[in-house]
Amino acid sequence: MKHARLVSAGAVIGACLATLAGAAVASAAAPHAVRSKPAGYTIVSRSFAANAGDESSGFAPCPKRTVPLGGGVIADSSPDLRVNVSASGPFGPDWAGAVKNSSAVATTFHVSAICAHKPKGYRQVASPQVTNPAGIQSKAVATCPKGTRPLGGGGFTSSASTDNNMNGTAPKGRTWVVRQNNAGTTDATIGAFAVCGKMHGYRVVKGKPFAVTHGLEVGSFAACPAPTVPISGGVFSGSKSVFVNFLGSFKSGHRWDAFVNNSTEGDITSAAVAVCASR
Repeated sequence: MKHARLVSAGAVIGACLATLAGAAVASAAAPHAVRSKPAGYTIVSRSFAANAGDESSGFAPCPKRTVPLGGGVIADSSPDLRVNVSASGPFGPDWAGAVKNSSAVATTFHVSAICAHKPKGYRQVASPQVTNPAGIQSKAVATCPKGTRPLGGGGFTSSASTDNNMNGTAPKGRTWVVRQNNAGTTDATIGAFAVCGKMHGYRVVKGKPFAVTHGLEVGSFAACPAPTVPISGGVFSGSKSVFVNFLGSFKSGHRWDAFVNNSTEGDITSAAVAVCASR
């Protein structure tokens, strides 16, 4: 789906459902397929201000007796492609996120936590910190212990500059991989997080590749097959340019939606990723 501006999380969901309805039917299970949610499965979402010319952060807390499996961050609007996600990841019982707004227009963003009862082998793992030189896109990898899988994950940058943002975030094998852009002039450090554990029905689904036209923000999805439901997700941006940024992602029904901003002069290809599980 291509659009020039995100107006709200609700509008994004509605637009995606309308525009991608045919693809969703073709790629997902029947609309009335029975879904089996993990025990205690709950979604918590909070809205925050994204001040103009600044970095803003927020968190969504999981209810008592639950833990975050995954989470998402999404900007409600993205004036001139200048609102992007710079951090997203677990923080104890919460899911935390940060957005950089390099425009002159204030907006809002949402942080959501996908919560459930603690699964077997549950552990939050951080990668070693990695240097992210000025003008470079760098990668950080958090690795889950043997016998567990990445249920969710994310990453961060040490820089408060609005020129430092996420490029992509997604699971790979037993790891969670994050790529961070440093389009500024000062070196920074980055890191990745993984939420690890064992869950029934665990499966990573990669959505169909989608084109991100230059100068636009574009979104697509990956759908979880029945009886599973999304517990986290992310996106492969498909670009090493520091001017291709992660706009955000969130759970939408049995799908995980993800969005990319392309501020380059060329088109790129990306793919949304969903991590799925069941009771």
